[in-house]
This record gives sequence, C-alpha cells and structure tokens, in this order.
Amino acid sequence: MSAEQKLKARKRVKPYVIVNPVAGSIVDLNVVLRQLRRLNAKEVRVTQRPGEAETLAREAVRAGSGYIIAAGGDGTLVLMGAKLMSLPVNPVTLSLKTTV
Repeated sequence: MSAEQKLKARKRVKPYVIVNPVAGSIVDLNVVLRQLRRLNAKEVRVTQRPGEAETLAREAVRAGSGYIIAAGGDGTLVLMGAKLMSLPVNPVTLSLKTTV
C-alpha cells in the first residue's frame, strides 16, 4: 500500500466514542455530545450504568472499529485505558475535566 493510500485509509477511519455522562465536569451533556459528534464518529454511545463502557468497547471491536475514544473523568480514563489496552484497537482517552 502506497503512502497516499495509507493516508486515505486513515481519513476513512471513524472512531467509536464511549462517554461517561457522570464523569469529569460535564455541565451540559448535549453540548459535550455535539462536540464529540464533530469527530464524525462511527458511533457515539453514552454509558447508562457502571461497567457498561467495557461492554461497549468490546461491542465496538466486534463491529470492526479500529479506534475507540473513551471520554470521561479520571476514573473513566484509568479504567478504560487499562481495558482498551487489552483489546485489538487504537485507544484514545479524553478527559472531559479539562476539555469541556
């Protein structure tokens, strides 16, 4: 695959975003979701209960997602960072404490 083909393939990669709505300093979840949707994600999922982020991450892998973004506070980042490292994806963690 040429360098140009690799660059085009990367541009087509769409992340799967998992958001912990009670983490970080989220004041308005709708504002956060609007900002995250600008990533042109394959899917943006909001967790509803503790432990669901790991389930969603595994679902994302089964769906063929190569990139998973876990957005939340410190606890989300630590837990998901460790879980994502065990999955065959390129993990990204996003602290909502400092970005929103």
